[in-house]
Amino acid sequence: MEILARDGNKDMTPAIRKPLLRPIAGIALFVAAVVAAAALVACGAGLCKARLALGLTLGTLALHLVPVGALALPAVVERLRRFLDDRPVRIFVIAAMLFAPYLLYWTILENPPQSGVLWLLAWVMAPTALAVFGPRGRMRLAGDALVVVAIWLPYEFHVIQTAYPWPAKGAGSLLSVPLGLGLLVFLTVVVRRMDGVGYVARIDLNDLVVAARAFGLFALAGIPIGLLSGFLRPTYRWAGAWEAVARAVMIFLFTALPEEICFRGLIQKLIERGTGRPGAALAIASILFGLAHLNNGPAPDWRYALLATLAGLAYGWAFLKTGRLAAPALVHMLVDLTWSLAFKG
Repeated sequence: MEILARDGNKDMTPAIRKPLLRPIAGIALFVAAVVAAAALVACGAGLCKARLALGLTLGTLALHLVPVGALALPAVVERLRRFLDDRPVRIFVIAAMLFAPYLLYWTILENPPQSGVLWLLAWVMAPTALAVFGPRGRMRLAGDALVVVAIWLPYEFHVIQTAYPWPAKGAGSLLSVPLGLGLLVFLTVVVRRMDGVGYVARIDLNDLVVAARAFGLFALAGIPIGLLSGFLRPTYRWAGAWEAVARAVMIFLFTALPEEICFRGLIQKLIERGTGRPGAALAIASILFGLAHLNNGPAPDWRYALLATLAGLAYGWAFLKTGRLAAPALVHMLVDLTWSLAFKG
């Protein structure tokens, strides 16, 4: 619009195309990088022999990643808000489109688990109904919280894992991460019009500086506590630069970014809205983050919960300092990558 105002009736076709091509290229690069990392990790796990199944799974992943990348663009979010404008039918259609790539994965299953598929469909449609018909006005905070909980808890307690039987041992359920991530951002930021979530495709120098400081502060406290408590044990698992890069990409997308959106961009922000106290919101969200790690393993471990709480404080502080999710997600990725390469626990 600014270009049109300055240049009057000139042909603006090239100027209009350029802003469109850049985000499309960015999304394509993002999808390609994640799929390549996933393929490298999958082949390292011996899954390349099942070429058709792996190809369809990676294709499903690529389709799920497109909305994850697109929703990080403020222009896309604003256009979707205007297009939907509280129209329930359109909202449910887009929610169904987010679910649709799963049908590609479904084709590789000889005996698709019907109960798992129904649970997955309910996981998409029930929060969508809450987003559309949930409380607004004075009760808007409660309505927003219900949407977040309806997406978070079924994933947290592995309710939808049975929808992904290939490959064995639940690795296929990683596909639910980009599905849930896209759904969470769509329903909260677009449909419920929550602001301040910080899900923006942007990383600047300040994000890197804050991330480095937060990682250093956590390492100074977390590593000694982990070693003294016996939870962490030094080890060495370096297997090459490309594997480390692939692992970093996988950790960032499948662990760091989803958890930071949920706990910092949404839960911490919702608590801050309800209390008006950013410090209290940081503390409460960090404790909830620590408690959420009690079911990560064969038995609850208070040491894991304590370290996760301390890490949550570092992530939440980075979110407060920058107002975006890039810095806390980078810290989260660095913590998990360091743990996977240098420690057992």
